[in-house]
Amino acid sequence: MANRVLKHTIVVFAMWCATVVAQSQSAVLAGKAAPDKSILQTALEQREKQGWEAFKNKDKKAFSAIATDDYTAVIADGNGERDLTGTLDSMKDITINSYTLSDFTMTSIGNDAALLSYKASANYTIGTQTISGKLAVSDIWVKRDGEWRSLHYHETEVQ
Repeated sequence: MANRVLKHTIVVFAMWCATVVAQSQSAVLAGKAAPDKSILQTALEQREKQGWEAFKNKDKKAFSAIATDDYTAVIADGNGERDLTGTLDSMKDITINSYTLSDFTMTSIGNDAALLSYKASANYTIGTQTISGKLAVSDIWVKRDGEWRSLHYHETEVQ
């Protein structure tokens, strides 16, 4: 069941990315300039770190401040896709003990959307089990009401 949900999530995510890329290419061809990549990437890296800190500190208000109302996430805990409420609820079961984020890359997908990809190493506890893992993360950020917010977060465990 979890495999089927993961496959479905990956297919939907790929279709969404293809649609957004096609829309952003149309915007560029129409003469709309994308934001400066280095400035935007630095800002999104900071927002990403704020999200990790908020989750680590189990600060639902701070986490909600960087997420859209229609936020979705796929966390490598095997429980599949969840909305913002489900993500906030998972804070009670997942404790991030420590983490490092590295190798950020950003792909601009128009004036108001960007894909931020990076690697994370994390030591976390789920229930009574402590896990150290390496993650590949992709986070789609969108600009809403003048502020960049996370729309879709996806992490996959890597060896």
